[in-house]
Amino acid sequence: MPKEKKKIVLPKVEEVPTAKPIADEVKEWTDKAAKARTGATKDGKFNKYDPKYRTAQKHLKRAQRKLKKELYRQRALAAKPAEAEAKAE
Repeated sequence: MPKEKKKIVLPKVEEVPTAKPIADEVKEWTDKAAKARTGATKDGKFNKYDPKYRTAQKHLKRAQRKLKKELYRQRALAAKPAEAEAKAE
């Protein structure tokens, strides 16, 4: 049986000052993607290949990746001082 991995705990967006603008960007693109989704619906049929919807989704996913990357970066920065203290003792 494979070993179980611990779940990575990322800091909250509110705790990371550099992540707040990125979170606002994610919220903005979430709204734009929802608006594009309604625009891509014709006669009750949703067209996922609509260019405006696909562009909005790509922007949203890019912003989400950027946010997650920043949270991982802050987590690593917070872990470095703790490792240095552990080695010093």
